[in-house]
Amino acid sequence: MAINLFDKLMLSRQLKFTEGEIDMLGQRVTIVPADLFTIFIIGINDKPDRVGEVYYAAKQAMKDNFATNIGKSYGFSQKDFSNWFIELAMMSGWGIVRFLENNADKHTAVITIENSPIAVRLKGKVKSPCDHIVRGLMAGGSVSAYNTEVDMVEIECQALGAEKCKFVVDSVENLNKKFPDLVAKQLYKSI
Repeated sequence: MAINLFDKLMLSRQLKFTEGEIDMLGQRVTIVPADLFTIFIIGINDKPDRVGEVYYAAKQAMKDNFATNIGKSYGFSQKDFSNWFIELAMMSGWGIVRFLENNADKHTAVITIENSPIAVRLKGKVKSPCDHIVRGLMAGGSVSAYNTEVDMVEIECQALGAEKCKFVVDSVENLNKKFPDLVAKQLYKSI
């Protein structure tokens, strides 16, 4: 599935490699070792204010730049947009990403990631879910796909011994009703 997206991007000249630059769909991208993220996450993981800052920065970047440009360029339906983001996440090395639920009418989803590069490297080194960057990126993609404001919390994490990382997408109000402790720690919000 992810290889198919890579091939499509290459064939349509939407993925370009030039000297010192990688361009994907008109956006400059980089390839960095996953350990860069893990070092960063270890420094912030027990600081909800910093976790919230990182999450919202990743969400904003995806929502305002990358996802918006994709939406304008391709005019995807919600389902196509969601599936495209899943393929992109896997192609980018974020693990095996799957929807367990995806309700476009309610703007909710449950997403799993197996073999998350951050969670796998941080197994036993953190005390709370740690996929804040990818969570923010997926939340920004979800806002674009659903065309409404949503947030995301990680309710299960491989770093804490779970089989897969599991994320819930919903409005911050609904997330706060279901997972108030996680919202306070991961979104740094209390409603």
